[in-house]
Amino acid sequence: MNTTIIQSTSLHYQEGNSDKVYHAAIPDPIRETSDTSFLRAWWALCWLHPSLHPDDHEEWPHASWREFAAEAFRRAKAGTIRDHELYPAEATRNRLWRTHLATHD
Repeated sequence: MNTTIIQSTSLHYQEGNSDKVYHAAIPDPIRETSDTSFLRAWWALCWLHPSLHPDDHEEWPHASWREFAAEAFRRAKAGTIRDHELYPAEATRNRLWRTHLATHD
């Protein structure tokens, strides 16, 4: 089972028995994060969980993920991040491709 937890300074991802930590520089509160740092963390979350779609964020399994997505939409509405940054299809496709290659070697 894969588990992701967004904490104040890092993104924790557990895959099987390994626990990986991705430092994404997410200060608390998240609204104070620069757009660049925020987008790095946002894309990391979408890469780690390619089945999540931003439009369905209210149905995501973890409250911290939903808050993170709500912040992404707030920034998009404010014009500080663009549509292609809100919907990081490139990160999702990259993860799916890597998974495909890993399972078909």
